[in-house]
Amino acid sequence: MRVKTLIQELTGLPVVCGHELAQSLGAYERGVTAYLNAQLLPVAEGFLKTVVSEIESRGLNPRIAMLRCDGSVVSMHEALKKPIESVFSGPAASLLGASYLSGQETCTVIDVGGTSTDVSLIQKGLPHLSETGEVVGGWQTKVRAFRMETSATGGDSHIWVQGGNINIGPDGLFLSAGQQLCIPIS
Repeated sequence: MRVKTLIQELTGLPVVCGHELAQSLGAYERGVTAYLNAQLLPVAEGFLKTVVSEIESRGLNPRIAMLRCDGSVVSMHEALKKPIESVFSGPAASLLGASYLSGQETCTVIDVGGTSTDVSLIQKGLPHLSETGEVVGGWQTKVRAFRMETSATGGDSHIWVQGGNINIGPDGLFLSAGQQLCIPIS
């Protein structure tokens, strides 16, 4: 922690240690998590500064909190230090919101976005959490998040039938939607 403080003082840059992001075993995955978190720091700072600026320009002074991937809520200050923990907050919000709005304590939610589809489950009011941490950009991390299945097929994906096969992507209608999948029709 002394080295962390020294680096912050010398560089003026944010520093987050791997053990602050995950305390479970797995040095490689903790390192990946810390690396990805570092990559997200300037993005998160820019995004949250814009949000705060827009809110303040309207004369509001709210307490801003961020949803994390595991459904918990943290202060904006904490979210700025650990943006990796909010990377799947959209699907988490969909799951919690759908359960609340439907009045169902047990349900499966299919969240179709522009470029991806996420499927998750809440049972007896409790979401299932990933046991090993979520995969972010193809990298296994120690990010505690709702367990979900994700497909690179979303509302923007181009889907067509040709030669007895269902074809999906890569040409989206508005944006690129990932790799092409070919599923035989039986």
